[in-house]
Amino acid sequence: MIYVIATIDVLDSKGDEFAKLAEPCIAATRNEDGCDSYVLHRATDDESRFVFVERWRDRDALDAHFAQPHLVDFRNGGAPMIKAKTVEIIDPANVDIL
Repeated sequence: MIYVIATIDVLDSKGDEFAKLAEPCIAATRNEDGCDSYVLHRATDDESRFVFVERWRDRDALDAHFAQPHLVDFRNGGAPMIKAKTVEIIDPANVDIL
């Protein structure tokens, strides 16, 4: 089991646009082989902060996710809105921060 915690801070005026852009990516990702859970949270005290909490069968499934067209489109479309991000990949033996 692999867990991913991705924290994304978007430009102050871009929160709603970012959330809307994420919707098709979330729907498609939940149908990917190896995706056990994929949830986007929005901070209640800072509407420009988002946290993806993900659970994947294994690293191969996660790596396949990184190459999916819906994720590539989301990343490309969202990139101009992002002011900071941290991605942590957690498995039983290690924590990688991208």
